[in-house]
Amino acid sequence: MEYTMKDNTQVYLVGAGPGDTGLITVKGLQCLQKADVVLYDKLSNPAFLQETPATAELIYVGKIKNHHSMAQEEINKLLVSKANEGKIVVRLKGGDPYIFGRGGEEAVQLAEDGIRFEVIPGITSGFAASTYAGIPLTHRDFTTNVSLITGHVKTSKNRFIDINWPALATNKGTLVFYMGLGNIDSICEQLILHGRAADTPVAVISRATTANQQTVVATLKDTPQRVVECNVKPPALIIVGEVVSLRQQLRWFDTKPLFGQRILIPHTQAGSIKLSDQLKDLGAETIRIKVMDDQPPACWQALDQAIEQLAQVNLLVLKNPACVDGLWQRLNFANKDTRALAHLTIVSCGCKTTQALRNKGIEADQVINAEELKDGGALIASLPQQQTNGVRILCPTADGDTSTMLQTLQQAGAIIDQPAAYATQCTTTHRDYLIELLKTEQLTSLCLTSAASTTALAELLSSEAPLLSALHTVAMGPATEQAAQQCAISVDTCSDHPTSAAVVASLLENSEKDNG
Repeated sequence: MEYTMKDNTQVYLVGAGPGDTGLITVKGLQCLQKADVVLYDKLSNPAFLQETPATAELIYVGKIKNHHSMAQEEINKLLVSKANEGKIVVRLKGGDPYIFGRGGEEAVQLAEDGIRFEVIPGITSGFAASTYAGIPLTHRDFTTNVSLITGHVKTSKNRFIDINWPALATNKGTLVFYMGLGNIDSICEQLILHGRAADTPVAVISRATTANQQTVVATLKDTPQRVVECNVKPPALIIVGEVVSLRQQLRWFDTKPLFGQRILIPHTQAGSIKLSDQLKDLGAETIRIKVMDDQPPACWQALDQAIEQLAQVNLLVLKNPACVDGLWQRLNFANKDTRALAHLTIVSCGCKTTQALRNKGIEADQVINAEELKDGGALIASLPQQQTNGVRILCPTADGDTSTMLQTLQQAGAIIDQPAAYATQCTTTHRDYLIELLKTEQLTSLCLTSAASTTALAELLSSEAPLLSALHTVAMGPATEQAAQQCAISVDTCSDHPTSAAVVASLLENSEKDNG
């Protein structure tokens, strides 16, 4: 059929992978970040939805056994309808759109209606689950072929009518059954009946690539009973073949020290990524929830005045990327550029602030961490002849910030100017998702990384804040612990230093006690 694509529309069929947020493709993530509308399934990891713009329309169209929130035909029509409104539409699917994902049907509908579309492949759950369970689907000593089969098939008198069982059973390759947990008795029975050895190794992998991953290994004969004994829950895959015997030697994911931990990290605009990455490397699954948004301060007057008096300033201290953005916005407003900062010694706090400066074409004279900023000694080292008396220091900050970080320098005679460069406010965008995680007991730990994000978390949850008491809570440094106490959030462990390394050490210590 010939058709004409409509130039003003675009639909992306995006595979989200099996659950680990790191397994979505860069292109898939970029599609989410520009979407106007997202139609999504019952995803293994709803955290993907946090990547969408705040204005995006999120529509759940998931299907689970015996309950479809929307029929496939309706989904197809909705994709066309939203695209015809001139919107960028993302159809987000677990795994890969074209591997048992009905993405082919949706693509056909879009093509027939003349809608421009693009398919972004995803890592199919069969490949990811086997890898995370330590099972290579092919190995030259065992097999060179793999079959992907849907286990959710039409049946007649408990017999499968659309699978060639003789061919599968006599094929010595690896068999991967999707959505077959409910039919596992029949699958194993049919394979044995048609010639597969009863002692063939089988692995059943549930909730793959997440902290809840469960892997049960048995023989073809014993697998149905073992699945019941181990209370295996969907979604799950069934892998049949000799390669399963390699699991014990090759398993890597579920042996990490923090495997099984699902850690909530409330964060600000750019915070907690380093901590999250460190915890993931140790096997934890992190759920980063944005609890604060940056916005312009109530009044720019103080910062504008400080910019007019830059010639009198000796030291510029930038605490975070928001301070950099606010300062540059007002420099532009005053028709000034980086030349106005040429005489200053510029100190940045942390790698993200340093990168934000580089993006403006400025290299910091000194990079310090939050602890060094609070101590003040590192700043004194940046001053001419290390003399503080009479030195003028400009340190843009958040609107209403009452911290005493530079008090040491002020007491030593420095003149400190801290005009507002930005303001923060609690964001409720992901409140419902967070409360669902807490109520369904999907989290094990809570990492509080700053006083500001801790206060915002308490404000976000409001009357639901007591749900946090079920989590093992670690505070990053005494200031964060104090903020938690003021918000009636119980802290189990407070790291000695406000660093991600100290928090990681606390979580590892607690995990060792639990496993001890």
